[in-house]
Amino acid sequence: MIKNLCYIFAILLSACANSDMKKSASVDDICGVVESVINLGQLQQYYHVDTFPERVPLNIKVHLPESISMRDCTILEKFGQPVIITSDKKPPKASGAMGMIFRINDLEEGSMFVNFSYMPEGIKGEVKLLNIESLWTIKESKIIEI
Repeated sequence: MIKNLCYIFAILLSACANSDMKKSASVDDICGVVESVINLGQLQQYYHVDTFPERVPLNIKVHLPESISMRDCTILEKFGQPVIITSDKKPPKASGAMGMIFRINDLEEGSMFVNFSYMPEGIKGEVKLLNIESLWTIKESKIIEI
């Protein structure tokens, strides 16, 4: 009897522990989020790649939560060239040489929140995205000139 109760308790404890765990974002999730943000309609007016050709290719430094593993998203393109993405587990520092700096935060399964800055233009922004049918869709966005 006690052995059965211990077994049932272990199963229940395991189920509770697993229910509190978030599904960690995959590399595909990160690539989809980055792609949605760099293609944000409001952001296009700030790139000025026709005036500043040195801004191509687009360079992005992504600060990720510890739970996310990242490798380059080689499929992403902007301005007809592959986007260069580097990742960092440390908080990003503002840098004029870096095109964009992203901080991606898991809110809950199926949604993410991104803070970004684009130092060449002195802007920063916030974007909330939802994963709808495996596509990262922007729900809310805000850009601020600093």
